[in-house]
Amino acid sequence: MSLRARLVLSLGAILAVALVVAGVALVGLTRVSQMDAVDRELEAIAARPVAMAGMMNMAATTAEDAAGRRMAIVWLNANGRVVRTVASGYADSPDPLPSLPDWTGGIPASAFNTVIDRPSLDGAIRYHVLVTQTRMGGIIAVAAPLTSIEAGTRALIRTLFVVGGLTIAVLLLVAWLILRAGLLPLERIAATAERIAGGDLSHRTGVAHDDTEVGRMGAAFDAMLDQIEGAFGEQQAALAAKAQSEDRLRRFVADASHELRTPVTSIRGYAELYRAGGLADAAALDTAMDRIGPRAGEWARWLTICCSLPGLTRDDHCAVIR
Repeated sequence: MSLRARLVLSLGAILAVALVVAGVALVGLTRVSQMDAVDRELEAIAARPVAMAGMMNMAATTAEDAAGRRMAIVWLNANGRVVRTVASGYADSPDPLPSLPDWTGGIPASAFNTVIDRPSLDGAIRYHVLVTQTRMGGIIAVAAPLTSIEAGTRALIRTLFVVGGLTIAVLLLVAWLILRAGLLPLERIAATAERIAGGDLSHRTGVAHDDTEVGRMGAAFDAMLDQIEGAFGEQQAALAAKAQSEDRLRRFVADASHELRTPVTSIRGYAELYRAGGLADAAALDTAMDRIGPRAGEWARWLTICCSLPGLTRDDHCAVIR
């Protein structure tokens, strides 16, 4: 996997985690805020006798508001038994009634004016219930269904998923384009390195020298390649010069060997003639020695020159002598 792909995937994972955390916090805070609003409304109704009387009068009639009842009302006796109920919602489609705690021995004092969370009798929805006493001594439980809050929470979650998914997709696309433009010099550097490895020392990245890390690296890489190419050229020139020098030495050795072969052959011939008795006459021997002297001097001079050359090896010296 390329560096660009890993960076984009890492960014996508970070964005997803951040959006999930933000979404959970948003949903939780929104739900808590709505629950607090419902609880404050229940407490306000219980604390205001006029509002309580209005709810009881509305519940006592058979007329229904076009928007339906927002709250359910349950009348209780002193033992906590249900005496009468009015469901929330519409008359033709009422909400299931809330399930109240079992107060067989009577309603405790701690149960009054305290908001509790209770499910409906069929468990389909949940209520926030507040039990209070009226001025006439009656006991009623006002229950606010949480269906609108649950529906709003689900709608908010769906919206966050859709918006979050689109946001991540757009951000990843933008990040891909930005990273592609930002990492393009690195791709040029990699391509240049591959061509250099293939033997093309003249290729350069062409990355502009700017204040970015990639720009500075590209400029430094090109400068390094200039130095390498210069050093390689000097090395090649030195090797070529050395090869030419060695070639000249070899030719000189060949010429010297050829020049030395003649006096050596002459000296050897006179030696063989003397050994065979052909120089028994003193005059002939003097003549032969006179002829050998210059040949030996010439051979010694060539041999001294060859041995003094620093570029010749021991094998070259042997080749000259042979």
